Amino acid sequence: MKYIFKNKPVPLTQNFKIKPDHTTQANNAQLNTENLILQNVLDQLPQLIWVKNRQNKHYYNQALCDYIGINLNLHDADDCKKFIHPEDFEHFSILWQQALKTQQTFEKECRIKHHEKGYRVCLITVQHPQNLDNTEWMITATDIHDHYLKQFELNQQVHAQSKMLDASMDCIKLLTPDGRVSHMNRSGCLALGVPLSEKKFGMPWLNLLPENIQNSGQQALTHVAKGKNVRFDGMNIIPGQRPQYWDNILTPVQNEDGSIQSILCVSRDISQQKIAEKSLQQFIEIDELTGLYNRRAFNKIFKKTIQNARHQNQSIGFLLIDLDYFKHINDTLGHIAGDHLLQILGQRFSDCFKDEIVVARLGGDEFAIIVPHLNDEAELFEIAKTARQQLDIPICYAGQYINGGMSVGCAIYPRDAQNSSNLLRCADVALNDLKISGRGGIQMFKRAMFQTIELTTKQLSLARAIIHNDKIIPFYQPKVSLKDGTVTGFEALLR
Repeated sequence: MKYIFKNKPVPLTQNFKIKPDHTTQANNAQLNTENLILQNVLDQLPQLIWVKNRQNKHYYNQALCDYIGINLNLHDADDCKKFIHPEDFEHFSILWQQALKTQQTFEKECRIKHHEKGYRVCLITVQHPQNLDNTEWMITATDIHDHYLKQFELNQQVHAQSKMLDASMDCIKLLTPDGRVSHMNRSGCLALGVPLSEKKFGMPWLNLLPENIQNSGQQALTHVAKGKNVRFDGMNIIPGQRPQYWDNILTPVQNEDGSIQSILCVSRDISQQKIAEKSLQQFIEIDELTGLYNRRAFNKIFKKTIQNARHQNQSIGFLLIDLDYFKHINDTLGHIAGDHLLQILGQRFSDCFKDEIVVARLGGDEFAIIVPHLNDEAELFEIAKTARQQLDIPICYAGQYINGGMSVGCAIYPRDAQNSSNLLRCADVALNDLKISGRGGIQMFKRAMFQTIELTTKQLSLARAIIHNDKIIPFYQPKVSLKDGTVTGFEALLR
């Protein structure tokens, strides 16, 4: 291997070694030759280099002398105070002394004085070479000032962006493509209970989510991996604090080739919105008088319950309740007494049934009960009996008992009907059949009840048509007393 210096080839053999001589003069000649060869090599290199040999002599290559603007070799310099910034030299000197003791390599960024541009940041590497026999230490310096300025500017931008993110009330997280947290702003740390003094990231994002929404989070990551934006709601509970509701938006950050570089997750606290929604929902869906669901909520729950039962192949029981002679209470004791009866009954219904059983007030004195996961008709009948028993307990108003009676019509999905409207109709038919035969009691729907209704409906339709078309002709005849033959009145026959 050859290096060419000033057009003259210089062989480098066995780490610059010359065959040793046994005389002092030969040894000195060997050292001088090695030093000259090494100096020529170093002068041809563009890096800033100085070496310290085993005789404690320093040599600074031409690149370093040109950089500083001074030939330090002519000044017999034995340290680097002349060109390293005083503020950096103190720490550099400590590292240098430690290296002399431990023979360990080290690196440090220091400012070195340029002869035209002032102090510039350089990366100094101090090493103990093993392949140069007469060289004890070799120090190289690389000008990284431009890179340092760019990195400093980038760090400033990142710092400014971090401050902006920390000022946001939203919980902002940056995730790796595999779903690990690489950065999180201050609001995110506070919301998820991550200590601000220990911002150690890299943990799986899903582990920070409550268990009840981790499946939603996993589905969101799956969709984001396909380049899609995803949004889902979640609730976070920190011990000692009120629950927080979050609206989570995940956005993929893609490279030019379409691959996912990172994932931006922005979570916004919507707790106040949820509280307002619950208040509004309570206002819209809860009956103000009884505290039960109103007709609006009942219709929505009824349809949803049947939909779930259809998917799970289960039965549903339905009760339609009407209070007997309720109008009589309002007419005799006033509407306040009727309201009192409804309030007490509504409270008793809420207390006597399981949480899964839905009780609603449809309006006036009419109530409805939905029984999901029904086993059989006997179970529905027992629930109907429990509902009727709530009026067996005395209810007083103004010193009078106002209990009255209760009629219950029953229907079962899917035996009697396949949807909510038809099931409601079946229960209503059973209730009306009960009222016709005498108020009070429990009546299960039977298909034959429709025949009675159809017959009654036909008769009523025929009567309305006769009246509308003026086809009724009256025939009058006198009523005569048989005792004395006097006319006591008249009767009319409609034909």
